[in-house]
Amino acid sequence: MYGALSVRNGQALTQTALSRNTAGYLDLLKALDQAYLEGDLYLVAHNRIQHAFIPVGEAWLHLIAGWWRVFRCKAFAGESLADANDIADATYTATSQLNPHD
Repeated sequence: MYGALSVRNGQALTQTALSRNTAGYLDLLKALDQAYLEGDLYLVAHNRIQHAFIPVGEAWLHLIAGWWRVFRCKAFAGESLADANDIADATYTATSQLNPHD
């Protein structure tokens, strides 16, 4: 599972993959590029996305960490997930429910 959090609006983007590898990560970068058409994005390995390093001892700057805790409870608590499709469905539903709506 991959995810990114927009600090500006609190929206999260999540995506599942069969494994955490380069192809899955590049798919996440493509999804981010399509979801956020304007402004700078801070990540790795994309012509428009830049990585922002988190200083040692400053984990609180990693804002998506808290969101992941809430997400795991919302998506997976008490669930019995049989396969990758179940995980993808739970991920989509929880992300939709947790993202702020206009």
